[in-house]
Amino acid sequence: MLAGVLSIDRVLLVAAADDGPRPQTLEHLDILDLIEVSEVTGVVTKIDRVDRERTEAVVAEFRELLAVAGYTESPIFAVSSRRGDGIAGLTRHLEESAGIAERKRAAAPAAGLFRMPIDRASLCRGSASS
Repeated sequence: MLAGVLSIDRVLLVAAADDGPRPQTLEHLDILDLIEVSEVTGVVTKIDRVDRERTEAVVAEFRELLAVAGYTESPIFAVSSRRGDGIAGLTRHLEESAGIAERKRAAAPAAGLFRMPIDRASLCRGSASS
């Protein structure tokens, strides 16, 4: 997860309503704090599988986890891909967030060094130098 997020400034953190936040959710929040990700949007999926009270409980738990991690202003969207509940609001938020990010990137001067994570490297023997 760490190698994949080093160059991003926004994250969509997802938890299923029937499971709630899992131990890896806490690990992901720790990593996001470590690499100073500035924006997290919470998404609670599969709300069609549970009753309203369970959805509200998972949203509240998610909100508390985000607040403890320093993301007190993070929006949380409860969605169902099967019924389409909450999808329009989440889509609107993502479009607005992408527009804001694009404007910030365009206005920011280039700074720092280029970083590219490398998964593995190997040498191949051959006659390339002849």
